[in-house]
Amino acid sequence: MLDWEGLAHAVNQRMAELEIEHEDLAEKAEISESNLWKIRSGESDTEFRRPTLKRLAEALDLPSDTFNREYRKPVPRNSVLSDPSILAREVAKVIAPELARINERLERIETRLHLDLMHDSGDYVTPEINDSIHPREDPAQ
Repeated sequence: MLDWEGLAHAVNQRMAELEIEHEDLAEKAEISESNLWKIRSGESDTEFRRPTLKRLAEALDLPSDTFNREYRKPVPRNSVLSDPSILAREVAKVIAPELARINERLERIETRLHLDLMHDSGDYVTPEINDSIHPREDPAQ
């Protein structure tokens, strides 16, 4: 994981110090101009490989490990990046209660459908079951 803002600031600052143009730096570092723009913008979601950042540091006359050492953050333990199953567990925790409510509603619907079928086929239906399927209107209304 890279500290994109820090890396962008360091690259842009060093380019200004050396008075090197974007195109020249891309060529010297052997990276595409578009990838250099991604680095310089500070907002990329691309995870550049260590050799790329090494070549970039060397092209800016810096020690080759500068960017990998200073701007590459370790992936936190127990994070989604180190273990994607963490995300699945967190999502499951959030949706489990709603899934349980949906399941309960589905079971009630299935019960009503089954009872409706029993009623329509002439099977024995108790008055209580019949009332649950077809509630009577209150005569007081």
